[in-house]
Amino acid sequence: MFAGLAGKIFRSKKSVTSITGMKSRAQADGPGLKWIQAENRIEPDNVQAQTGLMQGAAGIGLFFIHLSELDGNAETANRFPDSPW
Repeated sequence: MFAGLAGKIFRSKKSVTSITGMKSRAQADGPGLKWIQAENRIEPDNVQAQTGLMQGAAGIGLFFIHLSELDGNAETANRFPDSPW
């Protein structure tokens, strides 16, 4: 039930526009992608591609994995590095 509701939300016009924009801002980096951003507004020229879950490619990748699941693809298990299981 939740997947159906979430799927409807993700397929809304605003969500599709946001997802398309996120994909369009990715830059190729070898076999993968990276997203470059300014860390803060005080130093807007200080840009970097972060890899963390909260502010980087790992979090964006996890978002796309969840989105793929909502489209009916195989369910995946997302384990965090500090998971005791």
